[in-house]
Amino acid sequence: MLKRIDFLPFVSPSCRWGTVLAAGILFFVIGNSCHKQVAPQREVFICVPSTPLLLTPRSGFQPIRVLPNREHVAVLFERDDWMKARTSKGEEGWIPRADTAELSVLNLAKKMIDAAKTQQAQFKARLGADANLRMEPLKNAPFPGRLNKDSVVDVLGKSERGRSSPLALFYKVRAEDGETGWIAGWLIEPLMPEALQPYQEERKLGACIEINRMTASAGDVPQYVLADLSPDAGPDIDFDRIRVFTWNKKKSSYGTAFVERGMKGILPITKETTGDNNLLIRILQISRSGAAEETTYTYQPPYFRKVAGAGMVSEISHWRHSSLARVKPASSGHRFIFLCPLRS
Repeated sequence: MLKRIDFLPFVSPSCRWGTVLAAGILFFVIGNSCHKQVAPQREVFICVPSTPLLLTPRSGFQPIRVLPNREHVAVLFERDDWMKARTSKGEEGWIPRADTAELSVLNLAKKMIDAAKTQQAQFKARLGADANLRMEPLKNAPFPGRLNKDSVVDVLGKSERGRSSPLALFYKVRAEDGETGWIAGWLIEPLMPEALQPYQEERKLGACIEINRMTASAGDVPQYVLADLSPDAGPDIDFDRIRVFTWNKKKSSYGTAFVERGMKGILPITKETTGDNNLLIRILQISRSGAAEETTYTYQPPYFRKVAGAGMVSEISHWRHSSLARVKPASSGHRFIFLCPLRS
């Protein structure tokens, strides 16, 4: 018959459990103190709207604190899909690895902001909901920023993948404070300038660019190139018609100075001022071979005419995620450049 061996014969059972509990707490405190001495491996930042800082690498527990987007944390060590991290306040806990990104992403975000300062806005839009400002046109791409619902942004372009699949559509946007990134297409609500709303038809807005301003009795009046798309057009093009709206001083209203239909236009539409004080508008179209061709017209009020021997576009803008391999010279009937007198 086995005999029970009592290792703590002089301590009551209740006291023994208290001793064991006290020893466990002591070991936890000592172990936690040792962890605080671990040198951090590197720093990362929170790239989601928020993430909980947990005591253990398991979801569903009460967090120590919720870490907001862009907060920096020091990585102590990693285990599977989790990171043991230390905040700037000295708090230590576990966070999901997928909720973080390297600090180099922030540096890329700054470069994107600098590059976007000179990019031509295609149209203005309002956000239909809070939106993550992502670094790439991908739903899992890190995002160092976030914009609130009803924010008004400049749309700079669209992702090339969105032309083949509407679900993959992303727009590159620039916020009022200069923050730049990619936003899911379903969050974008295009805004037509109030002055052009009487001329709006049941078509999708592709681009609305202010080309210049005319001095009138009511002040400086903007003139526009408006690109739109038929509702039944496919996703592979951004617009199939352009209209040029100029201000008529005598009638004090807008008139349609030019219309081009049946186009296969793609963004971006760009503009620049030439040395002879003319305004140059460049428009790209998809040719039958699938290459992008630049279209060219000259504006001699009140007429547009074709320009012979104009130079071709050498490449598509660097920010476009384009599958088009090259831009080839267009035939005389497919190259257009809009040349408009620049009015002060």
